[in-house]
Amino acid sequence: EQPQSSASNNSADIDKFVLDGRLAHGVQIRDRLSFLQFILGESEKILTVEQLDVLWDTLVANAAAGRQDADKLFEWLSAVLSEPRYEVMKDEVAGYLFKDYLSHKEKLPPGDISSASFKCFETFFRHVNQLKRNLNHAMDGERLEVAHFDRIDGLDTLWFITTHTTDPDTFSAASDFLISLHLQLARDHRKQPVWKSFLTHCMEEISAASATLQNASDATASNAISHTLQLMDKF
Repeated sequence: EQPQSSASNNSADIDKFVLDGRLAHGVQIRDRLSFLQFILGESEKILTVEQLDVLWDTLVANAAAGRQDADKLFEWLSAVLSEPRYEVMKDEVAGYLFKDYLSHKEKLPPGDISSASFKCFETFFRHVNQLKRNLNHAMDGERLEVAHFDRIDGLDTLWFITTHTTDPDTFSAASDFLISLHLQLARDHRKQPVWKSFLTHCMEEISAASATLQNASDATASNAISHTLQLMDKF
C-alpha cells in the first residue's frame, strides 16, 4: 500500500512518499536528474538559461519536499559542472546561475544554506572566478591561488553565508574557504592589504551585530558575532 500525503507531513516525509507512479518522490527526482545528465552528456544539447529557471523553480523555489529536493539539484549541479568528459552548460549559463541564484540572498537565503547548497556555491564560485582569471592553479597544479583579490566575484555573498549560516557544517566549510582566499595569494600579490581587509570586515560585522543587540535580543546578531569571532581565531 502506498503511503498517503497529508498537510501534516513535513518535507522529509514527502521525499519518501509515492506522489506519482510507483517510485518514491525522492527517487524519482534523483532518477530524472540522472537521466537529464545522460541526455545532455550523450548528445549535443546543453542546459539553457530557460531550462535552468524551470529546474530552480521546481526543485528550490516551489519544491514539494523542501530542502530534500533542493539538495538533490545542488548535488546534481555540482556534479555536472565538475564532469570533465562533456559540457553540460555553457560558461555564460554557469555565470548566470552563480550571479542570479546562488549569490542571491532572497532566492537562496544564507540562513537556509545546507552543506549541499554551499558545496554547489563553492563549485560555481571557483569556476566563475577561474574563467575571469581571478583564481589560478598554483605552481603545484593542485590548489588554487588568488591572482586578483579585489576582482573576486561572490566574495560578499561568501562573507554573508559564513557569518549568517545556522548550520555548523556549512560554517566550517565556508569559513575554511573564506580564510583560504585571504591566505592563498599569488606570489606577486600584495598580502598586507588583503589581510587588513579581512580584519576590517570582521570588526565591521561585530560592530553592526552589536548595535542590533543593544536594542533587543537577536539570535541572528548573536550568531553573526559568534561566527566572526571564530573566524578571527582561525585566521
